[in-house]
Amino acid sequence: KIFHIPFSKIEKIQIYINAKKLTLSQIVKETGCDYAITGNFYTSDWKPTCHLKVDGVVKASDPYNYWGVAFNQGTDIVCCRVPADAKEYKNYYTCCTLIANGEKNNSVKYNKDVGGIRGRTGIGATANNLIIYGSSDGSKDAKSPEGLRDYIVSKEKGIKWFIMGDGGGKVNCYRSEEHTSELQSQFRI
Repeated sequence: KIFHIPFSKIEKIQIYINAKKLTLSQIVKETGCDYAITGNFYTSDWKPTCHLKVDGVVKASDPYNYWGVAFNQGTDIVCCRVPADAKEYKNYYTCCTLIANGEKNNSVKYNKDVGGIRGRTGIGATANNLIIYGSSDGSKDAKSPEGLRDYIVSKEKGIKWFIMGDGGGKVNCYRSEEHTSELQSQFRI
């Protein structure tokens, strides 16, 4: 599913570190958020594998720059090179870049365990809307990373950027208006 959230309606975006290993329902109840998706890739021992900064504290880094998202409160969310161009932001993360600067990434990079057709998440933007995508394993919306990239390009005219998040093995998205029990899982960025 693709959700369109007008930037004018966004009050706050938060990267939630799920140290307590809560279910998505528990996180939604705790935070009162209207939307939730999985974000950064994590190892099996709960360590982030990509650049991650939360509330001004760097949680993971390496010597390279990648396209990612950066923001302070949320309405200022941008896609930029992280960490080089994101130093002024309190929050950022990188994952798998599918679209940057309005151009689809024709050489999507990811490890073998990320490939295949499975449930996916992602976050992106057009001129006026934040775009959130979420699908489940085994659903008609399950896609490969390249399949998700091509789908978003075909559906979202004027897409500026889109970063794929963690996915597979779980349901990855929550939208408050639906209150659907099938949209429950681990949420982690």
